Amino acid sequence: MNTTATITKITDEAQGIKSFHLKLKEPMMFKAGQYIMIAFKDDLERKKAFSVIHTNKENDEVKLGIKVEHEFTQRLFNTKEGTTLEASGPYGRFNLPEKDRNIVFIAGGIGITPILSMLTAYSSDKKRKSNVTIYFSSRTKEMMPFFNEIEMIKDPRITKRYIFTNEHVKGYMHDQLRVDKIKTQVQDWKEAIYMICGPPLMMTSIRSQLQNEGIPDEDIRSESFV
Repeated sequence: MNTTATITKITDEAQGIKSFHLKLKEPMMFKAGQYIMIAFKDDLERKKAFSVIHTNKENDEVKLGIKVEHEFTQRLFNTKEGTTLEASGPYGRFNLPEKDRNIVFIAGGIGITPILSMLTAYSSDKKRKSNVTIYFSSRTKEMMPFFNEIEMIKDPRITKRYIFTNEHVKGYMHDQLRVDKIKTQVQDWKEAIYMICGPPLMMTSIRSQLQNEGIPDEDIRSESFV
């Protein structure tokens, strides 16, 4: 469906990343991990997809996490609160598995947005008995968005592991994430579902490593940002 979306709040989240709160004129029914398409009112043909981090059903507000990368996002970063956009959706099948199985989330940079949505939904679903591990990679801590929001999720079923590839941060991993490391840290890693979102090279590498370890394709799910 299409509706008008008004920007109600813009917040700096990390280097080159902002969150945008949008008030939807018409409500949308979201599944955790889905995205919406947004366009400027004077350029409706040029639409871009952005994952929904949070929804507030009481006031039909959604929160998006956006990295400035191209002309569209540069224009978005220069808009003001109160600007109206065109929104359509929701879209996407990068969602929590229906069956209660262990999950390994692997996120890189802004790829955390759909995964943060699913982490929040998982934590709210007390019926699930499986375990979740999230690996979240960023070049530096300053460039890691939504770190505090992830830390606010307190759930004994969820294990969080942070990786900084270009910076040594005491108490955290420093290196490129490899499946060899996952094998030593995740119990029953061969039976887990892997959900990956991040830079294309990272996703391709992790998928290839998992396939080489015998993880079937149907248990490796990913979301690409273009």
